[in-house]
Amino acid sequence: MKKVAVFGACPSRDIFNSKFIKNYKNLYECVATIWQTSIISFMSEEIVMEEDLREFTMKVSKLQKNTTIRDREKSYRKELIDLQPDYILLDLYTDVKYGVVKTDHGYLTNNPNGFRKTVYFKNKQYNKSLNIFRDNEYLDLFYEKFSMFMDWVKKYIPDCIVIINGFNQSYSYLNKENYPINFSPNICKIVAKDNMMYNKIYSQLTSIYDVYLIDMRNQTYFGKIDHIYGNKPWHFSQQYYDDLYKKFNEVVLENEFNKKKSFVNPLSSIMKTLRGSN
Repeated sequence: MKKVAVFGACPSRDIFNSKFIKNYKNLYECVATIWQTSIISFMSEEIVMEEDLREFTMKVSKLQKNTTIRDREKSYRKELIDLQPDYILLDLYTDVKYGVVKTDHGYLTNNPNGFRKTVYFKNKQYNKSLNIFRDNEYLDLFYEKFSMFMDWVKKYIPDCIVIINGFNQSYSYLNKENYPINFSPNICKIVAKDNMMYNKIYSQLTSIYDVYLIDMRNQTYFGKIDHIYGNKPWHFSQQYYDDLYKKFNEVVLENEFNKKKSFVNPLSSIMKTLRGSN
C-alpha cells in the first residue's frame, strides 16, 4: 500500500475520500492533507504571534481552526518528514484563489475560511496582502518558493514523487436531471480568469521541474447541484473523481514500473561486465 499526501483542496483531496472513491484504501493510505495552504506559506518560517491575536472573531469549525494553526506553525513540514509519503498530489487552488499576507517574519495563507476570521487579520497586524492577479511580485515569489519546495522534498522526502493535479474549474453544473446549467455570468468570468492562471503556471512548472502533471483539461467536467460540499466550480460530478483517480493510478503504476526497471538495469550491466572479464 502506497502512502499519499494531498497538498491542496477539494479537487485533489476528494479522490481519497470514500464518499467519492469507495475503495481507495485498498491501494492507498492518505497519511496527510496540507489543506488550503499556499506554497509560499508552506515554505515560510513559523509566524509567532501573541495569544490574543490567534483568537477567532466568529465561530469556526475544528477543521478551519486546525488549518489556520498548522499554516501559522508550519507543522505540515514536520508531519511530511515524519510520515515519508510515497506520493504528494498537489494542486494550485489555494495560491490562485486566496493568496497570502506578508509579515515581518514570513507569510501566511490568506484563507477566508479561517485566517481572515482571526483577531490578527481583523486588526491588520500583517504588512500587506498579496494576490496572484493584482500583485506582479506574487508569481515570482510563488516560483521561488516552489523551487524551494522541490528542493525540500528531495532533501527530506527523497523517495517521494510530486504529482500536479492539472485541473480547471467548471463553467457549468449538472442539475438534478443531469442537465448542464451554466453558472452565473459573473462566476463564469472568474472561472475564465482562474483557469488562465492555472494553465500559465502548469506550463511553467512542467517546463522546469521533473514532476508529473495529471492533465484534467482534455475533457469537460461539470459541477453538481447537490454536491455534498456545495455547488461550486471546483466541486465536480462523479465522473471527474473517477477519471482523476484512474489517471493517478496510471502515474503510480508508471513510476513503480520505472523504479523496478532502473533497479534491474544496473544489475544486468554488472552481469554483462563480469561475463566479459571471464
